[in-house]
Amino acid sequence: MIEYQAYFEMLIEKNPRTRLVWKSDLQNLIQDRFPAWTAFFKSHAESDVLTPEMKIKKTRSPSKFLLFFEEVKRSSTSLELLKTYSREELKDTFQITDAIIRNGIHVPKDTSSVWLFVTEERSPDGVSFRNHFDGQVLQLEGQFKGRIGGLITNHESEGNEIVVLYRRKKRDSGFRYVGRFSCHTHTPGQFIGDLARFILFPQDVIPDGDLGLAKAGVITGTRRGSNPNEMEMDPAIRNRTIRVHGDTCAVCGFNFSEKYGRFGEGYIEVHCGEPSSRGEVDPVTKCVPVCSNCHRMIHRAEPKLTIEELKKIVH
Repeated sequence: MIEYQAYFEMLIEKNPRTRLVWKSDLQNLIQDRFPAWTAFFKSHAESDVLTPEMKIKKTRSPSKFLLFFEEVKRSSTSLELLKTYSREELKDTFQITDAIIRNGIHVPKDTSSVWLFVTEERSPDGVSFRNHFDGQVLQLEGQFKGRIGGLITNHESEGNEIVVLYRRKKRDSGFRYVGRFSCHTHTPGQFIGDLARFILFPQDVIPDGDLGLAKAGVITGTRRGSNPNEMEMDPAIRNRTIRVHGDTCAVCGFNFSEKYGRFGEGYIEVHCGEPSSRGEVDPVTKCVPVCSNCHRMIHRAEPKLTIEELKKIVH
């Protein structure tokens, strides 16, 4: 830990902000006073789980600050991929004595980790969350408000990893550690009591079949007639597309459940881009939900309209 001189500066711009300004020789000072960390950074060109954080702390003097490095602690380094853990085992492993890890989200003390406890099949009398993990995409719903939701959406900018502990049913003996995840999309609830919806992608590779879930990756459709670009829609393609992208039309925003109530829940058509030569389509990148009208307009044109082209017409 060293002491150095700096000062605060207020920037009056469109988005006013305060920044800390230090002498131009700060880099030389770090290299001189922290030779071990300097050598570490030179040998680790890319981000690493052990990369430390540089922290700046105020002192009583308005122009003096303390500078130090603190090693980032990732709880994932102490967890075994696909191993099942009970909450009590996790508390013992990470010496958690001052917290109850009963909620769906937990931040272990002194770590840069966010734990998500995901249960897919909820009890009938519980809140109707729709959680699903097929090995490739994790769909998570919950009443995550404010700072709690921000732990998920802002995890990368805040330097935190997301650790997912998953179980199929509430009566399962424990949670299976299925790896680290990154937040892909977030749909907040519009009204009080609405559920927020998150789509997360895994960062750790799990061999096919080891998870006991639907196989990840592309899905093969069935050819229809002699046209090589027409396929019968495999139900798995539709189901995974809706899990990833929701059931609101990607073109006009129409939602059947909002218009028809419970009768329209979960109803939407799915449009897929051109399949590969083997008839494969990836629901994550090639398929989107569309309402009946927009779907027909896409196919009415020759060549078919893209989603973006139809959006320009509609809006």
